[in-house]
Amino acid sequence: MHDTIKSLKKKQKDKAYEKIRDHLRAIIMISKAKPYAQIADTLGYSIQWVRKLACDYTRDGLEGLMPKPRLGADCLLNSDQIMELYVIVLDGPGEGELLSRYRISDLQEIVKKKWNIEYSHSGMHALLQRMKLRNVTTRPQNPKNDLAVMELWKKKPKPLLTRKSKSTVALKSGTKTKPDSGKRASAIESGRSRV
Repeated sequence: MHDTIKSLKKKQKDKAYEKIRDHLRAIIMISKAKPYAQIADTLGYSIQWVRKLACDYTRDGLEGLMPKPRLGADCLLNSDQIMELYVIVLDGPGEGELLSRYRISDLQEIVKKKWNIEYSHSGMHALLQRMKLRNVTTRPQNPKNDLAVMELWKKKPKPLLTRKSKSTVALKSGTKTKPDSGKRASAIESGRSRV
């Protein structure tokens, strides 16, 4: 191993190593020859995570424990094009278009026509998320709706919906009769039965 247990414990308390504190705990346990299954169970990780950590530490030391930058594909649009697309999305479709808002497929076509760049559906969705745009719209309304009538309907008091009470009573004998429908029902309810 590259470091002693004492130096690893000291680094574990250091704020500079805060992001890899669990990694250091695992390496300390590995240095004490604890089984990987026990380390994984104690720290709440998988055995594969512990094995990979041990290999990274053996190969690269503390540098192997540091978080690695995640690489992704470069954005196909440059910053000016992204700003222009942002404005297009916020402005929405023009009056000549038959859309109330742009769908992802519409934006794919716009980018293809304007800059000759092809985005997949998931790629355009991810781009919109990075631009902090959501695919949420208000509920569409029929153009024939009368707004005055709709507002009046909203203000109209609604009747209270109550459950109707049942007119039958379940008796111990398993039969159902209406309350006060005869002597037999009242006799059974009072606990007296005639044979």
